[in-house]
Amino acid sequence: MVWVYLALAVAGGVLGQLGLKLGVSQSGGRGGLLAAAHSPWLWLGLLAYGLSMLAWLQVLRAWPLGRAYLFLSLNFPLVVGASALLWHESVRPMQWIGLLLVLGGLACISLTQGV
Repeated sequence: MVWVYLALAVAGGVLGQLGLKLGVSQSGGRGGLLAAAHSPWLWLGLLAYGLSMLAWLQVLRAWPLGRAYLFLSLNFPLVVGASALLWHESVRPMQWIGLLLVLGGLACISLTQGV
């Protein structure tokens, strides 16, 4: 069951970032944070973060922090990939290499910890 909570924590973090981006983008740079506060996307992003935190607390009950925290690194490639797909944000080859290194590091550490 801890893997389900971990997946929910990661997904909530990614959805939270995407919601926050949509929320501040809707204001078009006008009005700053006050204008963004009127966006439902911003509030959905915050809700996703809140739900992510609740799932994360369940992960922390079951696993040591040093083991669990590594898996939050999955947020990096998922957010970058989603932003490239949704908003056509450019991702340079060296950035992709860096993201692959993050995933490789996660795999190496997971193997040594028997995950």
